[in-house]
Amino acid sequence: MRHFSFVLLLSCFAIVGCNAQIDAKVTPTQAATQPNLQLDAKVTPTQAATQPDVQINAQVKESTKSEAPQIVEEIVEGRYWIGGTDQALEVQGDASGTGRPARFRYETEGGVQEWRSLSSLQAIKPGVVYDGNDYWCLSTMQPKTGIAICSKEGWVTQQAPSQSEPSQSEPDQKQ
Repeated sequence: MRHFSFVLLLSCFAIVGCNAQIDAKVTPTQAATQPNLQLDAKVTPTQAATQPDVQINAQVKESTKSEAPQIVEEIVEGRYWIGGTDQALEVQGDASGTGRPARFRYETEGGVQEWRSLSSLQAIKPGVVYDGNDYWCLSTMQPKTGIAICSKEGWVTQQAPSQSEPSQSEPDQKQ
């Protein structure tokens, strides 16, 4: 029984040693003789350069920290407005592979302008694009009540001042 336990213990160390060698490139023997090195690969690039038998994949560790996934909003097809004007921005096609070219054009009081590449627009959030000068909001998302203006955050409704209080310029009439 004692021999079986010893073999089992050696097998466990062999398995752990293999995993450590694959994951951190440090064998259990190296870890025991070099106590300042840890199996979780907390080795600085300077230590790795001065101790060639210890190898870490620093590129992978650094790239996971420095490169955060970037979320790119899609510019959807439709009419975009600034609000408060008759100007519009029409987006036709999209980048989702419909086969139609992704393009846009301005519609102003002076008429319709030429089609332009969609790459000159920046998606801010769903339904909001920026052309370098103004924020444009998708017309189908405009609030049904109140005066709305497009902003970086989307449609903003402006409230009209309330008329519930009498103005001070009107004299009180007594009967």
